[in-house]
Amino acid sequence: KGLHAGMPRTIRGGNTASSGFLAIYLALQFCERVHVYGFSLEECRSAGCSRDYHYFKGIADSPWLRAHPSHSFELEGMALKAMHVLGIACLFPNPSLTGVCGGRMGGLLDKDGNWKTRQDLVVGLRHLGLSTAGTIRETVNEFKKQHAKER
Repeated sequence: KGLHAGMPRTIRGGNTASSGFLAIYLALQFCERVHVYGFSLEECRSAGCSRDYHYFKGIADSPWLRAHPSHSFELEGMALKAMHVLGIACLFPNPSLTGVCGGRMGGLLDKDGNWKTRQDLVVGLRHLGLSTAGTIRETVNEFKKQHAKER
């Protein structure tokens, strides 16, 4: 379990950070503001992807076609999106559905990155397109149903 606990599906890749992700981590140690360019954060699940894994090699961006299976680019993308929402590192162009850098999902998250209220959680999930449920219990049940269908 560990890393995969609570995830809607198993994340592909290993547990070694990519050199790009390590560079971001290093920059965060020394710089007050970090702006990140060139990461493809949207999933690409087929061989017909339009963007490259390496801009200079022409290798398709897909979990199944990656040159380095030891990296978990999908998980890195999730972490980078979270950093963007909280204003820790700003991604360009803005990832879909996250809003402006440091926008905290339109103010739904507090300064520590937690949902302010249960209602904010539901609104945030709707904003991300993850749920149409009106209550937390319905949201959890809906998530379980979707997860069961994917298996």
